[in-house]
Amino acid sequence: MNSRARQRKNLYPFVVLICAIVYLIVKYSSKAILIETYNIIPSARSNTSLEINIVIVLTKGSDTNEYATALNTLECYSALHGYRLIIEHDDRFPECSIHMDKFFRRHCHTHKMMTEELPEDSWIFFIDADNGIANPQRLIDDLIEPDYDIYLYNRFFNWEMAAQYLIKNNERGRDWLRQWSEYEFKTPASTHGSDNGALHVLMMNYLAPEKLHSSGLAKECLSIWDRSGHIGHLFNMESCVRMVIGERTYFPAQRVKIFPKTISFARDLWQLYSHWSTDDFILHAVKERYFKPSSLDYLARRFENLRSALEDPSNDVLLPSPLNDISSCDSVFPLLNKLNIDKCRNGTETWIMDTRFKISEKLHRQMLEEMSDRILKEQVRNIYICAELI
Repeated sequence: MNSRARQRKNLYPFVVLICAIVYLIVKYSSKAILIETYNIIPSARSNTSLEINIVIVLTKGSDTNEYATALNTLECYSALHGYRLIIEHDDRFPECSIHMDKFFRRHCHTHKMMTEELPEDSWIFFIDADNGIANPQRLIDDLIEPDYDIYLYNRFFNWEMAAQYLIKNNERGRDWLRQWSEYEFKTPASTHGSDNGALHVLMMNYLAPEKLHSSGLAKECLSIWDRSGHIGHLFNMESCVRMVIGERTYFPAQRVKIFPKTISFARDLWQLYSHWSTDDFILHAVKERYFKPSSLDYLARRFENLRSALEDPSNDVLLPSPLNDISSCDSVFPLLNKLNIDKCRNGTETWIMDTRFKISEKLHRQMLEEMSDRILKEQVRNIYICAELI
């Protein structure tokens, strides 16, 4: 073998090694190299006169790693804006051990915090652990109006109110939350929907107490709840309740505001197949086990199919919902980087957002409004079903 051949042979392992290194660099750095990003460097809120507590109550033994991404955004958001983030397990207050249902127990826990620990007239923003901040420039303060103490919002995929809330720590707020927690002991032996089902009956009593005695419809709502045998019946009860209290947003006498679907402070991540816009504030259902980058093409196709179908009002579209297989749990949260809490605190952290599923605010509003209209029509149809049950 001549010297040139030997040199080539000796170089072969080095060539293989270099190729392997290049492959690994491309494989594990492809996100950074190939994805166009949308960067946000949010500024801290300038007016800190409102004392706001973000409260998350977990069931004892819950693994917070399941919510790592969501909690990282909440920690950064809280540190930036001077909100107090409180994450606790639900076994700290012995008085709340009487609650066998974990969903009611967390409201008892929050009520105890309000009564014994949190400052009078401060605010409690109670949310689930699987809520991720999508736009850190949005402020909780902006949700608050002088004449209202209790804020709820309508979930998007149906006609129920979500079991997340913003309330003032005053006598009204504490009494309302106490009533809700104690509804565990009033639920019927049926498919009652736990705290979410009870919330609707509570709000019917709270917002329209006069109708409980004068309206046969209110009594029938309770009858449907008593007889509920599956989740469909539960939705029938919720439709019935909405007929009693109406679709109003403001209830000044009770100091309650219910945000409508299209402008609520949170929506489910899967609602638009992981697509987002700067109009979004909080995205719900952000769980680590749902993150599957391999589903990118699938999510993109489903979104385009949904967008195209919504363009024709006459199309009968099966909207994403946890009640059908069209709502896949596979998802992608738009934040690409893990946030440094120290940098968040001093206002220097950059939120690096994935633009692959970023859509315009105009398209975002158009699609959500069209979906909301269709859900309203479905609610009307459900009212007829409800009438047959009465």
